[in-house]
Amino acid sequence: MHQNEEGSRTLEIDAEYVGPKSLLRLLKLPVTISAEDLFLSNKENELLILRNDLGDIPLLTAAEKGGPDTLQFLICCGTDILCHKCGNKQVTDIKLAWDNVCYENVYALLEAGSPFLYEFDLSDIEKCDKTATLLKQVENRQSLQKDIKES
Repeated sequence: MHQNEEGSRTLEIDAEYVGPKSLLRLLKLPVTISAEDLFLSNKENELLILRNDLGDIPLLTAAEKGGPDTLQFLICCGTDILCHKCGNKQVTDIKLAWDNVCYENVYALLEAGSPFLYEFDLSDIEKCDKTATLLKQVENRQSLQKDIKES
C-alpha cells in the first residue's frame, strides 16, 4: 500500500476521513455486505494489522480521529481492540479516543470490551450523542473495579 509523506497509508487515511464503505472497497469486499457478516481472508486481516511508519494500524487511527461507524466496522472485522502504538503499550486505542475527545469512539470500544482506563477524568467530558450512556458505563465499570479491588 502507498504511504503519504506523513507515513499514513490509504487504510489509515480512509479510517480517519472516509468510512466503512471505502474500507470495504479497499479490502475488495462487496459494499453491500454488513460488518457482522464479514469473513476476512488472511490477506485482508494482515492489511488491518499492518503498522505504518508511525506505528499505527487502521483501528488506532479510527479510534483517534475517525467516526464511530468506522471504528465499529473495524471491530466487527475482528481487529484486535487490545492494540497499542508500536513501542508504547500505554498508548492504546481507547486512550487515543479519550485524549482526542472522541467520546462516541470510547463508548464503542467499551461496548466491544476494551479494557477500562483508570485515568478517565469525567469532569472534562463534553456533550456528545451518547454522553449519558457513556457516563453510566464508566461509572458502572469504576464501581465494578472498586468492588473487585476491595474483595
